[in-house]
Amino acid sequence: MEPIRRTGHHQPGSERRNYPVIGARRYITHITERWNNTWQFNLGGIWQASPEWAFKAGYAWDESPVDEYVTARIPSEDRHWLTLGAQWQDIRNGWTVDAAVGTLIFEDDAEVNDREYTHQNPTEPSSTANYQGTYELSAWSASVQVSKAF
Repeated sequence: MEPIRRTGHHQPGSERRNYPVIGARRYITHITERWNNTWQFNLGGIWQASPEWAFKAGYAWDESPVDEYVTARIPSEDRHWLTLGAQWQDIRNGWTVDAAVGTLIFEDDAEVNDREYTHQNPTEPSSTANYQGTYELSAWSASVQVSKAF
């Protein structure tokens, strides 16, 4: 795990998609997406309890690549990653089993206010068509890995 990471995002511009707007007869056909470069900070540790068993824990803070232009396609916020894991090794036979669980804790709910823009002027709304919503973000993951050294 890298202790600090800088992620650069290519400015993909805007995507042309049709998004229906609930309660309206218009479609949002052009959404501006402005991705920012971000930082991620990581900290982790391993406790070797015995030659066979190791226990792992990790923390990461991850900056959201979107801020002003939070969309329904990218409902992102700054987040904290927490992970716990264990490893068992059979040194004599070369087998290793790793298991881990992790969660993302977002700093806030993502507030979305999608508007329609044009390619010529991607920062000023071009119509009254819009989509508003709040996204409660969460994520959990679990993994198991079995490996054999030869």
